[in-house]
Amino acid sequence: MVTRVAVLGSCASRDPFNRKFVPDYKDHFECVSLVDKVSLVSMASPQISFPAEDLSVLDARNQLILAKELRREGFKDIRDSRPEVLVVDLWADAVMGFARLTDGGIVTRNFWTVEKTDFYKERLEKKTTLTWAHDEYWPMFTAAADAVIGRIRLENPGLSIVLHKPRNVGKWTDKDGEIHAFDGYHLTQNKAWVKADAWFAERHADMVIDLMEPGQMSYAEHPWGAFPVHYHSDYHQRFIRALGAVTGA
Repeated sequence: MVTRVAVLGSCASRDPFNRKFVPDYKDHFECVSLVDKVSLVSMASPQISFPAEDLSVLDARNQLILAKELRREGFKDIRDSRPEVLVVDLWADAVMGFARLTDGGIVTRNFWTVEKTDFYKERLEKKTTLTWAHDEYWPMFTAAADAVIGRIRLENPGLSIVLHKPRNVGKWTDKDGEIHAFDGYHLTQNKAWVKADAWFAERHADMVIDLMEPGQMSYAEHPWGAFPVHYHSDYHQRFIRALGAVTGA
């Protein structure tokens, strides 16, 4: 029997459900919904109005990602897809954080999407990143997580929530196998990520998957390019095996 899975997270949780990385994942799982790179603080906040023409600066995929976030369609996507398992990772909060707009709206501080739009540039009031140096972030994050997961559980009875605990890696390999280092700032973000994961695991997760190893790296020939959460495919293959083990799929 194939298990229906929804993903609320980043590439690290999405890539295992891609045959580029795990050719046979569909033998065990069907990825039925993706809420892509959305901060829980943003997801828990009211909808944001935006000029549709402002999104034209983005490619079609990123237009869709941003429009769905601003309309807060993630809850409906998950509910309508009827998943049995929800995989969550907290990359968007740990790495991107959120921005507050002048009208009070909140959006994920996504440098690939919203930060390129005119409405964001014109309405930006404050950027907040999850470094925990910002006193306001922790209570906002925990309240948002409670609200988001509470609603998801209410709308999806019997759903199992799996917390995935990836991390930013510090190095990547080029096509010749030579090792290079990312900007060290990425590794500093892991401290906040660890704290968020520990809290979420205790409060909301039914199961936890933690596969990070000291030698984990990214690589230049990754289909989306070298990046701190773009891992070698062996990681994703191990993830699918681990997901099968914890869910019984």
